[in-house]
Amino acid sequence: MSSFCVLFRLLPIRNMHDFKFSVAVGSIMIDLSRHSVDAFFQAYKNPKATLAVVEGFSKAFLDGLIVMFSDNGVDFSNLENHFNLKYIHCEENVGVWWSNTTNAFKWLERLMLAINTSKNPYMMILEEDVMIRKRPTDYSENDMIGPYGNAWLSKKATEYLVSKNKKLAGKESLNFGGCGGSIFKKSILQEMGIDNLKRETELAPELNVHLVTDCYLSFLIYSSGGTLGKFPSFVETWQEDIWKNAEYSIVHKYKELYGLELTEEEKRLIFAS
Repeated sequence: MSSFCVLFRLLPIRNMHDFKFSVAVGSIMIDLSRHSVDAFFQAYKNPKATLAVVEGFSKAFLDGLIVMFSDNGVDFSNLENHFNLKYIHCEENVGVWWSNTTNAFKWLERLMLAINTSKNPYMMILEEDVMIRKRPTDYSENDMIGPYGNAWLSKKATEYLVSKNKKLAGKESLNFGGCGGSIFKKSILQEMGIDNLKRETELAPELNVHLVTDCYLSFLIYSSGGTLGKFPSFVETWQEDIWKNAEYSIVHKYKELYGLELTEEEKRLIFAS
């Protein structure tokens, strides 16, 4: 695993090699009424939006850990002083979509580090455009829940995954939905292992799998033997008629805080030593 990230506050840990991996917590379903959630957050340069995401998650999941990577962006290390958060500053910008597998591997390494250093059985993908109103209590027998029914993997990828994953038998199309706000069982990727996940990643371009985080993560869940399902508490802002309904716990594509100036209190939380 590459060592391009510097961890500021968890001394004497210096880079990704130094983390001690936790034991996978098995689960046959996602039950948010019984178990809490940890989070993977690759942040960049929207401090006001980033802080709002951290605050929202921390209020909703009191025992949830955020593992945050700054993607060669703002230094958010001071957030460790105020939230249940482990911070890793990366001097390389990986981004969230890629033209080749090199940076996909690096993003995957960050994700697996977050998975293996947190304790709850489920992980949420956090992005700067996620708004968390409250803790969801959804139940699903799938391995990942998120948006469902409006984005699909290629025919070539679908045929490959159906032949590989017996849970997909008879499927003619496969939804992808691993965007910000999605939640998945950590064990599905832990049991697959990073070496096998990288081998699957190498197949993605020839299967016409777009190397964008949501599509890519969905492909990995499927190729690890998992399934995707609808997240009833999740909504996106393009759903103009319903997204403002407070019954929805998780909102994606919420960008109203982008570019806004920080208050003095927000500056203190993010930057004060």
